[in-house]
Amino acid sequence: MHFATHTLIDQRSPELSGIVLSLYNEQGEPIDGFLRVTDIYSLTMPAQLVVLSTCDSAADVSGAGNDTYTLANAFFYAGAPRILASLWTVDDRAAAAFMSHFYRALLVRRASPGVALRLAKQAMSQDPHWHAPYYWSGFVLEGDWR
Repeated sequence: MHFATHTLIDQRSPELSGIVLSLYNEQGEPIDGFLRVTDIYSLTMPAQLVVLSTCDSAADVSGAGNDTYTLANAFFYAGAPRILASLWTVDDRAAAAFMSHFYRALLVRRASPGVALRLAKQAMSQDPHWHAPYYWSGFVLEGDWR
C-alpha cells in the first residue's frame, strides 16, 4: 500500500495527527478526507508493506505521559509488518525520484524491501541533483526487514 500525500502532525495532541487523502469529492464539494491516527488504529491492514511517502511519518511525537506516537506505529498496530516512512519533511520531487528507484529495485529487480531501500539510497546519493543526504536519508524501513 502506497501513500504519497501530506501529513499533519499535531504536537499537542498527537492522536489527532494523520494523513490528508482528499479534501474534496468528485463534484468539488468539501469532505473530511483526513485519515487520523485513531482511524488507522481501527483498520485491518492486509498489506505486506506500507509506504508512507509523506513528511514526518516516522518522526516521534511525544504525547501526554511521554507516550510516543508515529504514523508508522499506527500502521503496525493495524497489522502491517513493515513500513517505509520518513523521519522529516521530504522534498516532493526528491521523494518521487526516490520512490522510482525504490520500486524499480523492489518490483523489477525483486529485491527485498531492505535491499530496495539501500539501492534507492545509493542511486540517490550518486545523482548530482539529489546527492545531498537531506533528500534521501530520512527514509527508513521499520519492522520486518525481509
